[in-house]
Amino acid sequence: MATIAPHLSTFEGGNALPAFRAAALLARLQAVSPRITAVDARYVHWVGTEQPLAPQQSDTLQALLSHGQAHAGDDQGTLIRKHFLQLDGLGVRDLHFSGDDLYILAGPTMVLNGEIRVFKWPAAAPLLAANRDPVRFEEALTESVSLPHGRGTNRAEALCDLPPALSGGLPTWIVLYVALGADRKEVKHTVFGDLVRHK
Repeated sequence: MATIAPHLSTFEGGNALPAFRAAALLARLQAVSPRITAVDARYVHWVGTEQPLAPQQSDTLQALLSHGQAHAGDDQGTLIRKHFLQLDGLGVRDLHFSGDDLYILAGPTMVLNGEIRVFKWPAAAPLLAANRDPVRFEEALTESVSLPHGRGTNRAEALCDLPPALSGGLPTWIVLYVALGADRKEVKHTVFGDLVRHK
């Protein structure tokens, strides 16, 4: 049986998106959503070890894993902000903003079986924009809906808003699945998702 390393260290690897590529990508994203004001990417390496790393070991790994142009971080020099969400042990499968609220599709990681749920983080957008803490623990989540799933099949993988013209003006998600069972496949090149009302 595989074991999980009890100590996890994080090492910055440098800027992953040159300025000219970031500008081009930002223009394409703003054509979809004008609310997007910036785009950014950096390499981050996670190293699992059985024992905590000694300072010299950390310095050695940082030197080995540093490449390209260093990422400058924000105006406070913070390179990455970590947000820990209480999802009852489930992993994040998809994220979707509806207004200022963030909806989180959560379920087993990889190909494991188990329940799949959607959590709601109310007013997440202004909180994320105003946050300056390098680490934030968020427990103010509510469970929005539980989704159907099979054993080894029908794992919800993505959700998005259905256009109002198709939803009758009512807030509705379309949920799509992977590892489809026979009940979600009728003919070749055709699959069935779910329509879910949300508030």
